[in-house]
Amino acid sequence: DARQLLMELDRRHVAMIECARAHGASANYAGSGGAIVAVCRDKSHRDDVIGALRADGCSATHTCPSHVV
Repeated sequence: DARQLLMELDRRHVAMIECARAHGASANYAGSGGAIVAVCRDKSHRDDVIGALRADGCSATHTCPSHVV
């Protein structure tokens, strides 16, 4: 959100963040744009968020940490 206050953002990138957040995920940019990180509650929630992003035309994948510190 702070980034959007500082500069104009590509609407496609903003749409990814809004989509993930609209489906209950915590979402933020992963770098300079074009990719996001969405944190989900569990596998079912992750699948819902990935499905929503894909329905909007995004490529989506997931990773899972091998352990939680």
